[in-house]
Amino acid sequence: MTTGLSVAERGGQRNEILTRIALGRTPESRAGCLIFPIAPVELMAGNKVVEFDGSEFAEYDSSHSPGEEYTEVKRGHATRPVALNFHGFITKVNDDLNREQTIAGIGDDNKDAAQFLMNILGLDHERKCARVATDIANYNTNYEVLVGTDKWSDRASDIIKKHEDIKGRIRRKIGKYPNSALYSAQAFEALKSHPQFSRMTDNGGRVIVTERTLEQEFGFQRVEVGLATSLGADGEYYDVWGNDVWMGYTDPRALRRMANQARNWFNSVTRPLPGVALTPVNPRQRRAPSFGYTYMIEGHPWMPSRYREEARDNWVYKIKADLGIERTGMDAGFLLADVT
Repeated sequence: MTTGLSVAERGGQRNEILTRIALGRTPESRAGCLIFPIAPVELMAGNKVVEFDGSEFAEYDSSHSPGEEYTEVKRGHATRPVALNFHGFITKVNDDLNREQTIAGIGDDNKDAAQFLMNILGLDHERKCARVATDIANYNTNYEVLVGTDKWSDRASDIIKKHEDIKGRIRRKIGKYPNSALYSAQAFEALKSHPQFSRMTDNGGRVIVTERTLEQEFGFQRVEVGLATSLGADGEYYDVWGNDVWMGYTDPRALRRMANQARNWFNSVTRPLPGVALTPVNPRQRRAPSFGYTYMIEGHPWMPSRYREEARDNWVYKIKADLGIERTGMDAGFLLADVT
């Protein structure tokens, strides 16, 4: 596909070296694309989100007599427009300051600037994913707020039964068990210390609970822990994923890609990485009831070559990623809020 945008409209000629340096950054605290995997699109506006109704689950009678017409069934779906938003940052490296910092061992080079911008952009995307995924107003009836003895901080709570109940509630609406889960760091820490999981081995050692442990325990294809923190306006750090747990169904192609590549903040890029087979997520071919997607202009994120701000003795670095985060199948996700 091609975007149809000129070089100027795209934000300058892409610098492949800087872009790949930025894409190579692998912070472990970016989990939002488990819920909203990247789906490449060509246009900033005019894109359609395809939403399927429950026609495949309706009751039909397939029997008919010889010579009679077959029962007609209609596949229901709706489309709604979605517009992407422009996203990006610049950072400036001043000659004089950088010279002093280089002597002190903290100077910036191309690699430092590229990775810094990717980290900032990645955290911005993570926050946006979390705000959508943890908003109870987005879930109709697919949410539960834990209170009293149901909270995971209560040692008498039944975490295993709660998981199985939620899996069943999702299955009854989409005909599939959820294949992914995202635990906030607070929820994960409470789960690890809970009597149902803080087990001892036969030789007296403690069983270490990991994401892979939970995948095996509950039959998820992919589990992530939202470790990201952010600095608030009050100067205090806070957990981006709060005190919640999300379970749901994510496009399996995106999950396979996450498992087969070095992790980065979006996990399902819109162009190949070196040595990684590209399995694009095409929303127009979507048939599974995936909870949502991050629609991103094909080829983003990218970085143009740095440019000179001669009057200020600055080198300017820029990163660009135009995207929109959309819910496409609300019945495919469930929010468990205020877990501890």
